[in-house]
Amino acid sequence: MGRYAFFNTDFEYKFAFGVQPSSDIQEFGGDDTSIREISSHNWIQDDKTYIFNEISFFNIDFEQYEKNLDGTHALRNDLYDTNIEPKYVLGCLIYHQLLYTNILICHYED
Repeated sequence: MGRYAFFNTDFEYKFAFGVQPSSDIQEFGGDDTSIREISSHNWIQDDKTYIFNEISFFNIDFEQYEKNLDGTHALRNDLYDTNIEPKYVLGCLIYHQLLYTNILICHYED
């Protein structure tokens, strides 16, 4: 089992079981748009700089990944083979999606 984040790019992110709080998603700027029991967050192009500054010390070459859903999946697979903390994996995936969508929206489970 586990908790998931569902993005408007059709990307689904599974929070690291037992070690990653859902609140990690709020660490990368954007706006919390939660209504009642539905947790939601969104990012716009202006958020990219902040996110990049949070993840830049990992020196990931985002240009090697296609700017589409397949590229996000490839990035996720490559990041899972590293020792990068799950919170920063999530940040990298958010940043990558903003390379091909103007407004990124996510609904997730608390």
